[in-house]
Parts: sequence; structure tokens; C-alpha cells
Amino acid sequence: MKPNSIVRMSCAAFLALGLSVPAARAQTGNPDRKETAFPLSDSTSKLDQAAVDAAIAAARASDVDTTPSAALLYHGLSLFQEEKYAESIPFLEEALRMDPSLQAGWEGLGWAYIRTGDKEKAFRLWEYFRQLMPDAWMPHNLLAQAAIMRQEWRVADQHFKKALERNPKLFDLRFWYAQNLLRIGQPEEAEKIFRELIQEEPDRLDIQINLANLLTHRLEYDEAVEIWRHVNRELPGNAGFLLDQAVLELRVGELLAADQLCLDVMAIETNNLRAMTLRADIAEIDDLSGQSVERLQRVIDSVTDPKIRSQLRVRMANRCHVLNERKPGMFKTGFILDQIRQSIDENPSDV
Repeated sequence: MKPNSIVRMSCAAFLALGLSVPAARAQTGNPDRKETAFPLSDSTSKLDQAAVDAAIAAARASDVDTTPSAALLYHGLSLFQEEKYAESIPFLEEALRMDPSLQAGWEGLGWAYIRTGDKEKAFRLWEYFRQLMPDAWMPHNLLAQAAIMRQEWRVADQHFKKALERNPKLFDLRFWYAQNLLRIGQPEEAEKIFRELIQEEPDRLDIQINLANLLTHRLEYDEAVEIWRHVNRELPGNAGFLLDQAVLELRVGELLAADQLCLDVMAIETNNLRAMTLRADIAEIDDLSGQSVERLQRVIDSVTDPKIRSQLRVRMANRCHVLNERKPGMFKTGFILDQIRQSIDENPSDV
């Protein structure tokens, strides 16, 4: 998406004009903000002329009118897509030196810095991008992503709002904004946006999952489970999604459906701990006394973490004790005490 105002000049002209603190300040309209210097002037990632010529020649083989800056940008982004992040950096940097108006270059270069472990460099780059193109939505979107990485949710909210002021109809931008609204405690507004987006693009299952999770958090299980049923019809065979549905089937009282979903998961992942534990829960709720103990024992046998196994043994002991009160002698006292003893052996600090 093109911004309302794009600065178009070569890097040499850009520096020669002295577009530094005073000029950038005039663009942003915020004299109190500390301005960022041109971020590529001291970069150590330099290209030799042979690499530049090769990238330009390759691009012009398919488009003779390609500019040198666009050729370097294309080559850098191609390397990025191949996950050759360090190799992409000098091409993207050189493209921006030639033409700072290449928005995709500022975006791609920032992510390349992040992929190579230099987040702060990326954040400084994007702040300069914002100063350079104050009317564009993309810099604010990128600064929102940076704020999320820093867990500065309200800063992210401010940037998302500024991006949306500049491009209010962009679908994914609205989605990211709604997700962040959940982080700052505004689920009602987030729900409204999720529903609008689903209305516009009914096939976006990722947004439907976000809505289902929001509804689950609000204990609105009936609608949430309907969404998960739809998701699993569209994306069959995902163990995590099947279990999310199973939990909600259990909460709306569909025990048989929940148990069958667990079995479906175990057909995919034989020793799925979450599925086995949920089957034990279902057996207890349905008062299948023998099955609940049998299923819980299977979970214990599958767990390797001694602390988790210790907790499960305590649960086993309590379950057997309750069943013995209903039907004396159903489980031997020695078996119950042995579960407690083994629990202590496996996690002595929890005595």
C-alpha cells in the first residue's frame, strides 16, 4: 500500500540536503521527540561492486527497466525468504542507501536484523522510517510489533491506532490491533472487531480461533464449541485443536463427544498426556469408577517428569479413597498408601 507522502531521493542527495534533526522534526510535528540519525551511514555491511552488478543483471534479465535500487531490494528480499537473513542485510541496506523511499526495504531489513539477533537495531531503523514517512501506516505498524516484542502493550496500542488512522481498512492490521486489545484488557472491543473480520472473510480460521478463545475465557462455551467444531471440520487431524474442542465438549456436557475426540487424538499421538488426562477426568465425571482409575494409571505410566507423576499419584490415592467410601474394599489400603509413598519419593519437597 502506497503512503500519502513518500520521500523520493538517493541516499547521497538525502544526506547532502542535511535532512537531519530540524527537518525530520518539522515532518513529525513533535518537537519533543528525540530524532534518530540516518541509521545506515555507519553500517559495516558493505557490498562489493561485483555483487551489486550481479544482482542488477539478474533482475534486468526479467525486467530491463528495473532500477539498481529495486534490483538490490528484490535480491535482498529473495535471500530473506530463503532464510538467509545475514546475507540479505547488505543488499537491503544498499538498496535503501540508493533510494530511502523503498518501504519494503525498511520493513525487510528490520526483520532481518531481528532474525540475526539485533532487535534494538531494528527498532531504531523503524523509528527512523517513521520520521522519514510520517504519513505512512507501515512504520507505525512495525513500531507496534516492536512494542509487542518488548511487551509494551499500550505503546503498541498507540502505534496500531496511528497506523489505522492512515489505513483504516487494512484487514490484517485490524486483526493485530484486536489481538493487542485483549492484552490491554479490552475484550469487548476486540470481540467486535473479530466478528467484523469474520463477516468480511469467513474462511479466516485464525480469527475464528481467537474469537473462540475469547468466548471460552468469558465462559461462553456453547458458541465457543460451535466454532471449534467448525475449525476441526475444516482442519482435521490437528491434535491441539481437537483437544481444545474436547475440553469445551466436556464443559457443555457432551461427555461421549469429548471422550471420542481424546481417542481421535491418541490415534494421532498414542501417548498424548493431555488426552489421557482428560479421559481420566471424563471417567470421573461420568462416575465410571474402574475406568477412571485405569485411565489415570495409564497417564502415570506415561509421564516421565517425577513432579507431575507425584501429583498424579496423590490424585490416584484420593480417587481410590473416595471410591472405597462408596464401596468398601474396592481398593486395598496398601495400594492407596503405596501411591502416597511413591508420591513422596518422587517429590520429597512437596510433603
